[in-house]
Amino acid sequence: MDFTIEEIQPPISARIHGLDLNKPIGQEVAEKLDQTIARYPVLVFPLQFIDDDRLLAFSENFGPVQVSVQYATRKGDHRLQPRISDISNVGKE
Repeated sequence: MDFTIEEIQPPISARIHGLDLNKPIGQEVAEKLDQTIARYPVLVFPLQFIDDDRLLAFSENFGPVQVSVQYATRKGDHRLQPRISDISNVGKE
């Protein structure tokens, strides 16, 4: 599995094409993405329809995922599980 990089706003951001984040990416792709993050700190993965578990599995390719320690919402209003930071102006519903 390989991917292409489309610059959005050099040197800040790029779009990543050719990956399906619903599938494991493997060590080689993870290393290439890690190198890409060093060049473009913001990566956009368009048209990815993944659930929280797949997001966490993808994230774990780059190290342990930490539990969020701060929320901007009350506990009963959290939309996501604690290992995913919810920074949004979208309500729970």
